[in-house]
Amino acid sequence: MRDLLQRINIPNFDAQQYITDNGRNRSALPNIGIAMSGGGYRALLNGAGAIAAFDAREENATSAGHLGGLLQSATYLAGLSGGGWLVGSLFVNNFTTVSASLNDPSHTVWQFDQSIAEGPDKGSIQLLDTASYFKTIEDQ
Repeated sequence: MRDLLQRINIPNFDAQQYITDNGRNRSALPNIGIAMSGGGYRALLNGAGAIAAFDAREENATSAGHLGGLLQSATYLAGLSGGGWLVGSLFVNNFTTVSASLNDPSHTVWQFDQSIAEGPDKGSIQLLDTASYFKTIEDQ
């Protein structure tokens, strides 16, 4: 929290002194809650962008003007629907980073190579293609 507060440079606020004076008094430190909204797949994608921006472990997240470290300073992290899909998938994977989840070659966290927006192959009867497409996603 110290690094984040110093980096965002709040006018007339000495972050270093504030943490030094209140570091042992948990009730004097802010409780930060981050909530990821519902909305299915779109909420997961939007929330993943926010979580990546708030995560100090992500590349360039702690550059000037960025909010990297907010996630590490948070007391609470919650999600509803698609936001819950995001938070839950990060949680069960030992709070891995969003980038690590996206770049996982085994696609064990998110299977974005199976796009729900792309739809089935149209090589034969559409109804059968659709059923086969979603059955493949379900089986994986």
